[in-house]
Amino acid sequence: MNSLFYEIIDEAYLQKIMIDGEEWPIGFNTIIYDEKGKIKYSKINSKNLNTLVIRDEKYFFNLLEEYLILERKLNRKSVNFLDVSDKNKNKLIISYLFVNATSEDFLRPDLYIKRVISYLKDNTFNYLNNGINIELGDIFDGNILEIKNEEQDIRMETPKKISLKIKNKLDEQESYELPSIYYGITNINGEKECYIYSILNSQKSNDSIFLKKIKRKLYKVNKEVKKGNIFNGKDYDLDDLSLVSPSAVISLTIFIKLLKMHNINIVKGISFLPVRYLSRNIVLDEMENGEKKKLLFDRNIAIQNNATDKFLRTFRRMSYNMEDIEVLTDPYFGADYITLILDSTRNLTNNDLLNEIVINMDKIKKK
Repeated sequence: MNSLFYEIIDEAYLQKIMIDGEEWPIGFNTIIYDEKGKIKYSKINSKNLNTLVIRDEKYFFNLLEEYLILERKLNRKSVNFLDVSDKNKNKLIISYLFVNATSEDFLRPDLYIKRVISYLKDNTFNYLNNGINIELGDIFDGNILEIKNEEQDIRMETPKKISLKIKNKLDEQESYELPSIYYGITNINGEKECYIYSILNSQKSNDSIFLKKIKRKLYKVNKEVKKGNIFNGKDYDLDDLSLVSPSAVISLTIFIKLLKMHNINIVKGISFLPVRYLSRNIVLDEMENGEKKKLLFDRNIAIQNNATDKFLRTFRRMSYNMEDIEVLTDPYFGADYITLILDSTRNLTNNDLLNEIVINMDKIKKK
């Protein structure tokens, strides 16, 4: 396994990891220190790449092996076109471990691997694997909220997601899909923390009467939120809370309620994964058309900035609708994560529609 890892980091230095004969645009630098603190191995390609810093090689490899054994045992979904050889499978698993790392994770990979191992071992929401249905109240005309915990492809940022739907009580085949929450839960020394990587909307456009009706109801989330509402009295560019998608507010409210039910009071939002972002630019580097290359580079930056802004603004919006939430750290002020502190003893919001959902979720029999 050690030799495979060195093969991966040699190729990551060149920004082309070979898996099953194909080049994957994954790039990062690596520095490995020996027991005396001297550099044993160094591959520094570019200042634009994050640098994986390994200070205790033996401990690192022990953790990496533990992670790899666990992933292979769980046998999560993966690409189906790979050769079935162990080498290709292991190379994909290890490579995507670092594709999904933050800048901070590259500096402390031991803590990062321990965190991912904890994600994989977590079973907090396994009782939702088959999905549960909750009847909502009058605001939603008694329609059904479905909450389901689902396993993710090994290449995704997190091993699991919570998917959410509002189903028509008269025809449960018809539903409005709310954004899914892609998460990982750690359990270190008995203390649980939740990391959220994405809030993604998969709802396809549809002109049915039911979907139009639900969409109109969702906008009641913005009833008291006016353009220019700012976050905790601070005036900076990302603070127009009226821009937050109502469906994203509802999804995150539901997920936060689930966390509170399990006394998970620390939530960290990860808004940027550098290797994943730079992989698009690695492909562009080989383009010959300079004008088109610059256009696509600029487009990538704009897409990432927009995604990051929307993600962080949704978290800040939570402290507006739920007074029992405190924003402790924020990337806008230099932190790696946006961190929410929850008060699990209080559950109500300042919005009637959100309250209806939160109150009806008390029907869930947690396990």
